[in-house]
Amino acid sequence: MYSSDGEFIQWFTSVVTEGAVERWLSAVEAEMRATLKRRLDKCHASLKSVRLARWVDDHAGQLLIVARQIQWTNDCQKALTEVEKGSKTAMRGLIKKQKVRNFTQHGLNNM
Repeated sequence: MYSSDGEFIQWFTSVVTEGAVERWLSAVEAEMRATLKRRLDKCHASLKSVRLARWVDDHAGQLLIVARQIQWTNDCQKALTEVEKGSKTAMRGLIKKQKVRNFTQHGLNNM
């Protein structure tokens, strides 16, 4: 499947587009969802274990954005939980972590 930006994502299972359009179109939609979910899971799981440049090269742009937002949300939730427990440095730590990530990602554009 191709995005409007020209990125290509290979489906895991082929879909036969014959017969009643309602059936095969539903099958196409289901396969798109299943493929994107599996690829997003892989993208998010590799976020911390793979070098940034390779991570960006290995995954589609939309998946990168969503995986990064999931990680940001998890980091915020963790920091807020620490604040509830009485931490006075959790939010500063989160901001520092985000600045480092943003700097690293921004630096990637200059490669």
